[in-house]
Amino acid sequence: MGVTRFVTRHGADDIAARAALSRPAVAEPPLDSTAGVARDGRRDDEGPIRFIDVLRSRVFLTLYVAETQSIIGDQLARVALSVLVFQRTHSASETALTYALTFLPAIAGGALLSGIGDRLPQRTVLVWCDVARAALLAAMAVSGLPIGVLFALLTVVVFLGPAFTAAEVSLVAAVLDGERYRVATGLRMITNQLAQVAGFAVGGVIVSLLSSQWALRLDACSFALSALVVAYGTRTASARVSHTRKGPATPKIGLGVILRGLRADRRLRANVGLAWLAGFFVVPEGLAAPYAFAIGGNTASVGILLTAIPAGSVVGAYIVLRRVRPLVRTRVVGIMAVLTGLPLVACAAKPNLPVSLALWCLSGVFAAYLLDVVTSIVQLTPPDRRSRVVGLVGAGLIGVQGVGLIVFGVAATHIGAGPAIAVAGGIGAVLAVPLAVVLRRNSGVNSPEPGGT
Repeated sequence: MGVTRFVTRHGADDIAARAALSRPAVAEPPLDSTAGVARDGRRDDEGPIRFIDVLRSRVFLTLYVAETQSIIGDQLARVALSVLVFQRTHSASETALTYALTFLPAIAGGALLSGIGDRLPQRTVLVWCDVARAALLAAMAVSGLPIGVLFALLTVVVFLGPAFTAAEVSLVAAVLDGERYRVATGLRMITNQLAQVAGFAVGGVIVSLLSSQWALRLDACSFALSALVVAYGTRTASARVSHTRKGPATPKIGLGVILRGLRADRRLRANVGLAWLAGFFVVPEGLAAPYAFAIGGNTASVGILLTAIPAGSVVGAYIVLRRVRPLVRTRVVGIMAVLTGLPLVACAAKPNLPVSLALWCLSGVFAAYLLDVVTSIVQLTPPDRRSRVVGLVGAGLIGVQGVGLIVFGVAATHIGAGPAIAVAGGIGAVLAVPLAVVLRRNSGVNSPEPGGT
């Protein structure tokens, strides 16, 4: 299946930053021949866009297949690494560090590498990121590798992730415009949640039947396959994207300029803020184990609880895309963000497992607001800096989630898991209110003109 640190400077650069990121993105025709008109001749304005409509885009289908099988491979690796490190060290802290390393280096990667997709051909970035990660994971699968070396290789693998993600998002936005991009984002969100669940389930079986090394080799193969699929399936789109970039040289846009531009654009800033609220709403997943035992559950209850929010997100994304009109979606996105946190407040009472499952699932349903928020961030950002902005937002989201899990994990040791989850949900809901007000006051903020990618 979620802002910023700004450098306060004055003068011409600040004025340029405000102008750059506050202006609407220049409308450009989609690069994929199937973006505006489907192969069956059906246009965007002739009814709701279906999943099959966006899958008719060869470029999106290529990236979708490559991403899905890579996500399953990533979950295999997470299970394998946790088991491998614990078997060799018998240390819970080093096992936790291993799991943290599958996320945290992406913060630095998002800040340092995300702009590569704005300067180099996106296809090149995608393929070489996959090739590098395949080689690193193959090295990690070598038996007897020292733990320190294993950690170093894992850090580099995760560090490269944001460069791939930012380039991928930018390429998809170039070939699918308007509502098609929103539906494509929803399909990816639903599939990613399902792929994560499948990867975790299959990962445990593979590690128990074969070994952790074999799971790592399979993940390496998933990246190698992704590189081949992307290299073959995005050739035409990559050439056309490169062609559109030809012309007068564009001055290099620095990180400080982009951050000040984000601060100057209230619409974009509000959407980024709503995305970062996921740092509060992810807390239940981090405290699932202590919460399960606090309500009288067992080990099996932990796994059941962990499926509740992803399952709710899948249902919510489907409802939002298939049952809610686009104009209505843009008006209720802030309200949905507020409602994501409210069901979690009831966890303070430590209800039994069925009620807790219902509360967590309901929170996941409303968390589908992220679908519209992510789409708006991409579509409100000019194409020439889209990869950098997406990477920075993603890095910030990972950072907020990490800090939230640490802070509320410590709080849970003092007040209990249930109350800690309730406080996290309550704070998230309260912070969502002013952001929702900003979006309501800015007409059309979440409704960029079709083709304005």
